Amino acid sequence: MKNCDLVKIEWFDAIDGEPGWQHFEKMKTLELPRVIDVGWKIHEDDKKIILMASFLDDLEGDVGGRYVAIPKSWINKVTKLA
Repeated sequence: MKNCDLVKIEWFDAIDGEPGWQHFEKMKTLELPRVIDVGWKIHEDDKKIILMASFLDDLEGDVGGRYVAIPKSWINKVTKLA
């Protein structure tokens, strides 16, 4: 965990439409949900950032959970917190 930054990531997620038939005009007005996640940035490459919310401090090796891989093209802003 010493090499992982604590960050806040603001990003836009995909949305799945309502079931059943919908008018095109209604579909065109869908807004992408704005998501804010806070956690440790455990990986970053040219396609994604992997953010982890929890880690175990008492086990040997790096062990964590509650992670999300966010496509970089969906990210609006990354703020380093610590």
